[in-house]
Amino acid sequence: MRRFTLLLHLLLVTGACLSLAVFLVGRTLTDRFLLTQYLYWIPSVALVASAAVFSLPAWAVGRLRRRWLGAAGPGGRRPRSVADLVTRVALVGTAATVLFVLLVEWRIWAALAPSPSAGTPTLHFAHWNMTFVPHEEWPRFIAGVPRDPEPDVLLITNPTWSSDLGRLAEALGSGYTCKRVGTFAVASRLPILQTGWASLELPQVDEQTARLTAPFYSPRGGDNEYLPSWSPIPRVGNAGRDPGGAMFAVIDATSILGRPIVVWGLDFPSDLRRWRYGLMRDGAARLSALRQPVATGDPPHPVFPAPDIIAGDFNTPRGSASLGLIAPGFTHAFRQGGFGYAASWPRRSPLVHIDHVFVGPSLRAVRYRVIDPGIAEHLVQTADITARAPRR
Repeated sequence: MRRFTLLLHLLLVTGACLSLAVFLVGRTLTDRFLLTQYLYWIPSVALVASAAVFSLPAWAVGRLRRRWLGAAGPGGRRPRSVADLVTRVALVGTAATVLFVLLVEWRIWAALAPSPSAGTPTLHFAHWNMTFVPHEEWPRFIAGVPRDPEPDVLLITNPTWSSDLGRLAEALGSGYTCKRVGTFAVASRLPILQTGWASLELPQVDEQTARLTAPFYSPRGGDNEYLPSWSPIPRVGNAGRDPGGAMFAVIDATSILGRPIVVWGLDFPSDLRRWRYGLMRDGAARLSALRQPVATGDPPHPVFPAPDIIAGDFNTPRGSASLGLIAPGFTHAFRQGGFGYAASWPRRSPLVHIDHVFVGPSLRAVRYRVIDPGIAEHLVQTADITARAPRR
């Protein structure tokens, strides 16, 4: 029995330490490397729960073993074993991890932060990845658009390909206009001054990776999600190359923010096999090129003005190092006005936060949240954005 409890104690302590190690390595390196990218994608709540499930029983088994072994030292107290000491470290590490998740990742203290004054001009911004709406289901998607409060600007990734976006503008209310921009659409009650779209021209998965992962990513029904074949998450769209897309819209927000603003919409591939840091590095290079005038002989593209808001489906979790390559100098709206778990995908059982809104230095998000539209695979993300007071 003593050997059994010792083995059980060691197994429990090992499980707790592994859970904490995965959390520490994943949160430190995020997606800077392909392997650590997958460690970072594990939801923190799962790792915290795993560490607790292992460390608490390990502590209980350790106490039980000490009672069975009896006193064997000065003062009637038996010296603690290495397993006992490691168990204490695991317990402290688990408690510290819980605090980190609650205070840093979930920002629960922000729930008590005061709301902005009622007189502060605020832009209500929303983004939703509709994941290519079938035409016959378009009315259900329109019904899922959040209307409380009505967004001043609604950015849509992958809307219906039909020319019926006017019905969306009508559903939002009087004064709205809706315009298709490549694989995006923008609906606004503020004047849309200019728009443009371009492909991000991101490379496909290399042939070696495709061959190695073929048994695990066999397409079902012509999907393009490249989720593992055993995944229960529904797949949508037709199989094919996904190079990513980018758009911009110049919105006359003078009545709210005192000047026009530029909104960028980005959509990165969802293929789980791709290394996100390398993908974002290529995307950042392409975006930099899109801001330059077209050189002689190059394929034509609109010149992208400098953004004030960057939003879209990045297909990598909040806090990833790769996101800093795409939005340098910008702040995630959640870090300024959000709190809680705030996962955005998959909609039925949200696990990860892969849809993002970033605001530039001249703006501030005073509120950020995700809303269930009741359809599609992504939650809607909304942000209330104000202008920062100029520094004196």
